[in-house]
This record gives sequence, structure tokens and C-alpha cells, in this order.
Amino acid sequence: MVQFDTKNFRLTLNIESPIRAAQMAFEDTAFLLGTEFTKAITDPVWDWPQGESPRDIVNFGQLRSSQRTVFQGPFDARYEWNTEYAAYVYFGYTTRAGNMFPGRPWVELALERVNVAERYQALFVRYSTG
Repeated sequence: MVQFDTKNFRLTLNIESPIRAAQMAFEDTAFLLGTEFTKAITDPVWDWPQGESPRDIVNFGQLRSSQRTVFQGPFDARYEWNTEYAAYVYFGYTTRAGNMFPGRPWVELALERVNVAERYQALFVRYSTG
């Protein structure tokens, strides 16, 4: 921030405070988006043909539980879903028996629900002003 001491006629420029506000806003936005990904995976909007199977859209919850947010730097985050079948769930698939299971593109759904830039800006303003 900029401080001007008129008594000693000294100007101090310190950008540590706004950088920290930016980092906090980024981290909170990233966690919010991660939460929205988790909710989107199990959202009832997805058409999931259950038939006679006891399994449901969540099954054992391993895909949802596998989600990780990896911070690679102060302004760089990556989301991972570490199951061998994440792509099948995301894009859909057809079994050998011909049963079709539609994809659940949860990333797109979450991004439709959260305006990342708007949320980041609001958090940055909040953290910058106090």
C-alpha cells in the first residue's frame, strides 16, 4: 500500500498487503470451486439408469473422495480425480453387454455455477479492505 508521511516528506510503497490479499482470494476461490466440483459429481441433474443394479450414481463415493486440489504455486492450482474410471464417468461409456451410461461432465457444471473471476474479485476486494 502507499503511505505518505507529510511530516518527514516520505513516501512508502509496500505491495505485500495486496499480494497477500490476492493469494488469499485465489486460495479461497480454488477451494470454493473444489467444493462445487464435489457437489456437481453427485448432483441429481444427471440421468443415471439404475435398472436392476443396486448401484447408484455415487456408487461407493471413491470418485468423489479421490478429488484433490494441488497448489503448485501462489496463483496456480490443479484439480485431480485419481480413480482409474474417472474418464468413464465423465464422458460416459457403454458396457460389453451394451448398457449405456451417460457422461457426467461435472467440471462444466461447476464452472457454469461459479463465476470464478467474479468470485475472486469479490474476495480480493474483501481481503484488501479489511
